[in-house]
Amino acid sequence: LFKKLNINSAILLGGITQFPLIRENPDLAFDVNVTKLKRTIDNLLDLGIHITFISSESVFNGEKGNYKEIDKPSPVFFYGYMKHAIEEYLIKSKMNNLYSIVRITKVYSKNLKIKSLISEHLALLGKSFPYPVIDNLYTNHIDLESVCKAIFKISSKKLSGIYHLGGKDIMSR
Repeated sequence: LFKKLNINSAILLGGITQFPLIRENPDLAFDVNVTKLKRTIDNLLDLGIHITFISSESVFNGEKGNYKEIDKPSPVFFYGYMKHAIEEYLIKSKMNNLYSIVRITKVYSKNLKIKSLISEHLALLGKSFPYPVIDNLYTNHIDLESVCKAIFKISSKKLSGIYHLGGKDIMSR
């Protein structure tokens, strides 16, 4: 179908991403997020299709923050481990000109109807129950529109390498 439709680039994102679901079904999560994704990657690389893999800052342990492309991944929980497993699979494929790894930090949207970290926090303001907030977690949030534009540009130009998408300012929750 890719060849018939003259598709030469694919963006791989999705899978099982909700942390509670991953905790409750780790075998299913691994099968979908690693085993089946590797099979998809193999098929795409065999066809010469450029892959843009959407990864996460979760491939890091969170101690340093504001990670750069040259920082060494060290995931500490299962979701990050699965993302890192796919990153390593692509890197070891030796098909450097056929893939990009895009690590995304926390994404927010200015449209409050779109579920995001920011909209969830705003929805809880003024409620009369305790709301625990992690105040020592720092990240460089990025807006959804910027993420979409960057991924499209990387994929359409078939850029190769590892790219971090994050905002310019460091913030806490």
